[in-house]
Amino acid sequence: LPYDAPAFEIWQQAQPGGEIFMPWTYPPQFSFLTQLLSLVPVGLGYALFTGLTLAGLVWALFRLAPANAIPALMLTLPALVMNIRAGQNGFQTAFLFAIVFLCARNARPAKAGIALGLLAFKPHLGLGMGLVALMRGGVRMVMAAALVLIASLALATWAYGPDIWTAFLTSVRDSGSFLRQGAYPMERMISLFALLNSLGISAAIALSLQAVLALGLLGLIALALWHRWQLSHLLALSVIAGLGVSPYG
Repeated sequence: LPYDAPAFEIWQQAQPGGEIFMPWTYPPQFSFLTQLLSLVPVGLGYALFTGLTLAGLVWALFRLAPANAIPALMLTLPALVMNIRAGQNGFQTAFLFAIVFLCARNARPAKAGIALGLLAFKPHLGLGMGLVALMRGGVRMVMAAALVLIASLALATWAYGPDIWTAFLTSVRDSGSFLRQGAYPMERMISLFALLNSLGISAAIALSLQAVLALGLLGLIALALWHRWQLSHLLALSVIAGLGVSPYG
């Protein structure tokens, strides 16, 4: 039902603060996680999700760069506050990115691969990092990521049945239509598409230029791979590039 846009809109508008409709387009693996959180009261589920993922991110930052963790947290304070207020998954995403960095740096490719496989709920963000893993991460990292991805897909299929994938793909297609119609709050978005569309450029042209940007960013990663950048720098570039790939950001 969350993947059925009309049904989800009716449900969403009946909730407190549900005036703005936002479709649900996350892969079923993430739906599985959120449904587990629904087993406890809303406030507790929210506190667990937000608190644990924020704690994990802070821990990972101090492990990655003890001297720079506090300045990094200060610089990202606005984003931290927005994530806490909105219940967004930015802490979870950043935590998994940090784990990939940490394990790759410490020569633990299998653990880095596990974190990378869990990032499949944000495929556009992990696309560049996946390219780096494929070309430079080694067999153990790639195999671990693939096994985690396959296991999560199998778990979601077992939990919801194979029809869940038809519903998910329908939701993705619908969200693309909403995007072209300007139904999303463009002032909250950071993508090139949102910028151009908000300036009056047609959705078709804005999406085409967004696609050019995405290909250019992936090409930049490929160029860095060609020039044999060290792995930590490649991973950093892939995270920054990943933020610019999707028209919805």
